[in-house]
Amino acid sequence: MWDFVQITLINLIVSCDNLGVIALATRALPVKQAVQARRIGIGLSVLLKLLFVLVIGFLFEIPWLHIRIIGGVLLLYVTFNMLRHSETGTARKNNGRKNADDGFIAVIVSIIAADVSMSLDNVLAVLSIVAEDATALGMREMLLVSAGLLTGVPILLWFSGTVSRLMERYSIMTYLFAGYLVYLSFKMIFGDPTLVYFFRQINFAFATPTAVLFGIMTAAYGLCKGSPSAPPGKSRSGLLLLCFLVVIHALISLVGISYLSTSPVEDGVTLGVEMVYSFAPNGANAIYAVGEAFDLLAPCTAVYVGIMAQRHLNRTGGYGRLLKKSAAGMILFVLLQLAVSSLGFTYTFGFGSIVFPQHFLALILQILLLGTYLSVFCMTAAFVQNRFACIALGMVYVFAEHILTEICLFGVHSNFLAGFLPSYYIFTLPENISSCIFLARTLLISLLIITASTAAGSFRSQKRQPKGSH
Repeated sequence: MWDFVQITLINLIVSCDNLGVIALATRALPVKQAVQARRIGIGLSVLLKLLFVLVIGFLFEIPWLHIRIIGGVLLLYVTFNMLRHSETGTARKNNGRKNADDGFIAVIVSIIAADVSMSLDNVLAVLSIVAEDATALGMREMLLVSAGLLTGVPILLWFSGTVSRLMERYSIMTYLFAGYLVYLSFKMIFGDPTLVYFFRQINFAFATPTAVLFGIMTAAYGLCKGSPSAPPGKSRSGLLLLCFLVVIHALISLVGISYLSTSPVEDGVTLGVEMVYSFAPNGANAIYAVGEAFDLLAPCTAVYVGIMAQRHLNRTGGYGRLLKKSAAGMILFVLLQLAVSSLGFTYTFGFGSIVFPQHFLALILQILLLGTYLSVFCMTAAFVQNRFACIALGMVYVFAEHILTEICLFGVHSNFLAGFLPSYYIFTLPENISSCIFLARTLLISLLIITASTAAGSFRSQKRQPKGSH
């Protein structure tokens, strides 16, 4: 029963684009011809989908073809096109009006073209539900698919105009539908037998939640884009892109840690998570993954400071707003990294147990240490007016300090220098979290750098403030 409901729902969701084409193509026809054209178009759509289901179902029997990966990628492409067309709907409306003026035959041709172009993605989505064993469909599955597609016919016929108007009025509906399609795309890709075998070998059990996560991210993009409170222009697009990079980095880290949990042997040495990362892999210890993601979180913060500086620094009190907005972005990056890592570790290794106050202190200190980079980036933005130069200098600072930290970690006479490098405390925090001296030094160096950088940046920002600015 649930498969039937899913098939019907998917058919309705993916057919929304068809509904817009049908509604636009038939609105200039007389009532009787419009109804007839809609019936023909929707009927042909169902027949084409059944034909595609039958043909593609047999393709699943060819293992080297990897039809699930091909299908998932194609479905992603179709979803992208749907989003692109939803943002440029004027051209589609004009095409629909022209086809309608050409007469009934031209309208039927345009509807058939839309059915052919939009049927494949529906079939791929349906097969992700009823062809879980990667075989051709049997009689039961074909009847189930037929019933699901036919059930949607009257709904598609009755609401071909209504759905189009709703999607134009409430653009968020498009992104919610797209999020669901992205989830189905990745679910289908991860269902490929080769990928399933690979994930099993590296002990990575986060495939389905990853598909869900990408679907949520797609829908969240629409929510952020349509939110009245979202920051306009490049800052919003930049923040979304940086958040996406953080999530991708967290997922890649999960794959690597899952592989290390199998105790692989490299060059005669047995590796493990605790040997490489200095913490046991479980949901509670995911707090330390924030420090392991430093190589990405710090550059992302540098880029975001550069984006926000151009808007805020040339206003009265702009340096304070720059610090506030940039800190909010940095904390968002940290929370994204923490959320994905916690869910991934818990799903794969279990949650474990929280150790108080060590875990709490670890998170606070890691945010504080990243805050030292934020303060330096903001100070740099106050001295350097060019946005790209500000970002470049921030990157140089991150990588230079990273190199010095590597020297301190492996050098013999560099302990004194290490005491002034925040990245040194980030990298060594998991193994020293119980040391009161280490925690005091971490807190002291963080506050000193933040205070000095903020004072210098604020002073420079006031000196740059144009006269009579508001």
